[in-house]
Amino acid sequence: MVVGIICAALVLIHLLVGLIAHKLDHLDSLRLSQVPLCGRPGLYHYRVLVKTGWRPGAGTTAHVGISLYGVKKSGSHHLQRDGAFQRGSLDQFHVETDDNLGEVWKIRIWHDNTGLDPSWYVQHVVVWDPQTDHMFFFLLDDWLSVDNETNSTVEKEVLACCPEELTLFKRVFTSQLIFGMVDRHLWLSLLERPPHSCFTRGQRVTCSALMLHLYLALGALWYGAVGTVGHR
Repeated sequence: MVVGIICAALVLIHLLVGLIAHKLDHLDSLRLSQVPLCGRPGLYHYRVLVKTGWRPGAGTTAHVGISLYGVKKSGSHHLQRDGAFQRGSLDQFHVETDDNLGEVWKIRIWHDNTGLDPSWYVQHVVVWDPQTDHMFFFLLDDWLSVDNETNSTVEKEVLACCPEELTLFKRVFTSQLIFGMVDRHLWLSLLERPPHSCFTRGQRVTCSALMLHLYLALGALWYGAVGTVGHR
């Protein structure tokens, strides 16, 4: 009787949480399907990916801008989209220029320190050049904040990193550990699941509910068997 009531309650909770998860998955899919054009149209296209860190308070409410420095030309753009730069998010932007920038060797990224919570922890920035299919990685792992004790600034210039920097053990270990917690861990990922993950929140909720029901069923069988043996 008690087990039946608990199972019924879990089913209702599963349905409620599943509906919420489905709505959040739908919002994530809409955000990922729309890559806004920042600035005016041009002849040359570039894709900018900005990764906000997972630290508490890492997201920002400020307006963000970026300057791309190529070996041929440079240009600045404001990166704007609704709901961008939240904690743990990977935001994509489309920028176009009239001139070919060439290899992007440096970026300058900044924000205007506006809003209720302007402090921003940037993990990395990736610039993809579709003309040559080259990707340029810029590692920041730093706060852009006037409250930062070590470097109280809202802008930073970063040079493109080499392949050796991307494969450092500490960096790879840390990134894989965080990725495992927020995407591979079944329970924690219900809240922290990356929007670009193929494993949706709805699927995670269903798997979690199945595990709980299996645990209850095994517990009932185990304690029922033990109780039967004890009475003998």
